[in-house]
Amino acid sequence: MVVTDDEEIEERLRMLMSWPGRRAPGEVKDFKGRPIIHALKTISDDVSAAVGRVQLRHLDEYTEAQRRNAKKYSDMLDGLPLRLPKEKEYARHCYLRYVTRTGKRDELQAYLKKQGIDSRILYRTPAHLYRYYQENYGYKRGDCPIAEKIKATEIALPEPTKDRTNWEIEYTVAKVKEFFSQ
Repeated sequence: MVVTDDEEIEERLRMLMSWPGRRAPGEVKDFKGRPIIHALKTISDDVSAAVGRVQLRHLDEYTEAQRRNAKKYSDMLDGLPLRLPKEKEYARHCYLRYVTRTGKRDELQAYLKKQGIDSRILYRTPAHLYRYYQENYGYKRGDCPIAEKIKATEIALPEPTKDRTNWEIEYTVAKVKEFFSQ
């Protein structure tokens, strides 16, 4: 729900509600002809909303299970040529994804796929290389080398969800170790 007394915000939100897709393509324009590029339509049906409300009651339980499984990943992957996720002292990670980094990302992903393991490369393009930022702010490849390096080396292992079994985690880790021992 959004409540506003700003007519421009209201106009823009009504426009975003009216298009049929989930993501706004770069060609979608608002009523004043401005391109809409950063928009996501997430309307839930009543059943999904009801399920979500019940799931929220178990959020702490789910988060703790994901944290335990992420710790298993980290403990078993330690010492490999992977950059593992780290928590800051002041923060608590929920590990919705278990994202690592390696210079052999594409080769690792191909190897894991052959082993039946579904790894993911999330958000391949650094934000500054989206057309919107290139056209409106002049960004080009090389302007943010750290972001580009991170995006070129990231790989997400199977999520450390509450339902992920020890066997699945151990199998994934064994195959990652096997890949790096070749």
